[in-house]
Amino acid sequence: MTLDDIKASGGPLALETIASDAQLAKQIQGCLIAAGLCDPPADGMFGPVSQWALREFCKAKELSFETSSSAAIATALQDPDIGKVFPVKPGTDLAGKIVSAMQRKNYWIARHPACFNIVYVEGMNADGTRNDNAPNKFNALRTIVQVQNSGDCKLVGAWDATTQPSKQFTLHPLKSKRRGADRFRAI
Repeated sequence: MTLDDIKASGGPLALETIASDAQLAKQIQGCLIAAGLCDPPADGMFGPVSQWALREFCKAKELSFETSSSAAIATALQDPDIGKVFPVKPGTDLAGKIVSAMQRKNYWIARHPACFNIVYVEGMNADGTRNDNAPNKFNALRTIVQVQNSGDCKLVGAWDATTQPSKQFTLHPLKSKRRGADRFRAI
C-alpha cells in the first residue's frame, strides 16, 4: 500500500495498518524525515517515535489523526513544501552558525521544538572561536541546539568535549569505513 492508494480509497488509516505494512511505513517515515520529525533512515518499523512524529505532523497541519480523513493526511504528507511545516531559520549567533553548517553538509536536523540536536564541533572553544584542534585533547565543543516554534535556533548548552577516538586511532585511522570514528569540522 502507498499514500496514493490511501488517497484513492479514502478509507481510514489506522496505526496498526501502517505498522503492518513496511512499504507504507517507510514512505510515511520518509515524509516525516523531510518534515524534521523522524531521524533517518526510514526503517519500515512504525513504532512509538514514528507514531509520535505522525501525530505531531497532523497537529501542526491542524488534522486530527483520529478524526481527519486518511486522504487529507496522505495529501499533507505528500506536500512538496513539507519541510516548511517545521521551519528552520538559523541566525548569526553560535546556534545559527552550527545549524547553517549542518545545512551546508545536508545533515538532518530535528526541527520539532520538543526535540534537541546534539552536535559536536571539533576545534571550537565554548565562545565559538577556533582552537588548534590538537590530537588527543578535549578541544571540541558538545552543543545542544533546539529549533524553536518560530524556526529560530537556540543554544541550550555547550561543554568541552572530544570527538577523537584516541591518539592511536587519530594518528592511524582504521582503513575500513565501517569501523572507527567519523570526524569533521562543522564551522
